[in-house]
Amino acid sequence: MEANNTGKEMDIIVVWRSLWEWRYRLLSAFFVPAVITMGVSLLWPKTYTAKVTVISPGFNQMPVGSVPLAFRLTNQATVLSRLLVSIVKSDRMLDEIIKEFDLVKVFKKKDEYSTRIYLYNLIKVRYSEESSVITISVSTRSPTLSADIANFIVENLDNINEELGLTSLRPMVKVIDKARPPKKKSSPRIKFNMAVAGISGFLLALFALYIKSVYGFFLEKRSQ
Repeated sequence: MEANNTGKEMDIIVVWRSLWEWRYRLLSAFFVPAVITMGVSLLWPKTYTAKVTVISPGFNQMPVGSVPLAFRLTNQATVLSRLLVSIVKSDRMLDEIIKEFDLVKVFKKKDEYSTRIYLYNLIKVRYSEESSVITISVSTRSPTLSADIANFIVENLDNINEELGLTSLRPMVKVIDKARPPKKKSSPRIKFNMAVAGISGFLLALFALYIKSVYGFFLEKRSQ
């Protein structure tokens, strides 16, 4: 028992000695990536996200006393909400947004096709089944443009619905909160990025120290 305890104490001493010898390398492994990431983040273009919140389609047309029952039996709100998501992310909607805001020039793309692909990734739609609320988010480098596009999407839903005759809902959705130009950027998240870079560098340095220690241990065993 005493021999085992002594061996453990020696192992701890060896670990602490290794950490002390590598203290500057470990600190550098944390701070250097963090500082570099901070510099890159400061130079990276800022992105602003605007959000518009609407009530799920069909929710307000259900009988007040039977809303829970209607949800369970017909699942009407879920079906209509999926339809809304499909319309928001459809090529038709994207093309109309591109024409409305002349996004080929704004985003400096070659043509409408490349602009459509780029715009598709800027729009996010989140549906909450619990609250029957749909949130449409748009992220661009301009806070005003983000808000304008988000609000245009909601306004254009009724036009597309009327032209295609998809549902009898008029209006298709009811707006809870219109999109407003955000005052704060959504990315880059400088502090978060710095923390991730610093911790990642520190862990890699610890792993390198471990590999070095194991390699040294085997060399020592061979020499004995």
